[in-house]
Amino acid sequence: MSNTDDSTRTQLDLSPHRLRLSIGGSVTLELGVGTELLAAPNALSATPRPAELEHAIDRVEDAISASRWAFDQRGTLSTSQHHLTALPGLQQPGQSLSRDAIEALFALLAQRAFGTPVGASALPEGREAAAALLILRECMHHLGFERIEHAAGRIGQGGVQVSDLTKHATCTDVVMEGEAAAVRQRQAR
Repeated sequence: MSNTDDSTRTQLDLSPHRLRLSIGGSVTLELGVGTELLAAPNALSATPRPAELEHAIDRVEDAISASRWAFDQRGTLSTSQHHLTALPGLQQPGQSLSRDAIEALFALLAQRAFGTPVGASALPEGREAAAALLILRECMHHLGFERIEHAAGRIGQGGVQVSDLTKHATCTDVVMEGEAAAVRQRQAR
């Protein structure tokens, strides 16, 4: 269990089409990457291959870069998103995993991608589960979150507090345009 106070806890809402990070009910970051967008059959196989993982990592990194958020010590993420709370060590409300533990789970995903058998009890299977873990790993790695915690309480389908859904303005269009610019810039190199 995490002993981080609520002032350093950020709510993570990972939906099929976007990632939202909220503090105190206000969306502070919204990225146009989600489990369905990365897990589409033409993007990730049921068991992702190494090149597919690399492409998905590039998409998430481009979205994070376009957000202009720099790495900082940001404390704890809190979620009830079902693909993330299916991860070993995060299955019960209040349980938490460190950034290093998420890196270790991602290493299992990479091993699976290279053909090493990894059981479902060690790491959930399927493209959406792989996409969720990959997005979480990139978010923690590049934005500086130290832990992820399984949230308890009244949580909506995507993992965000139900009352928080009406309290924000989105910036998806700006982020998507930034993503497209980053891809064009990379292709021009």
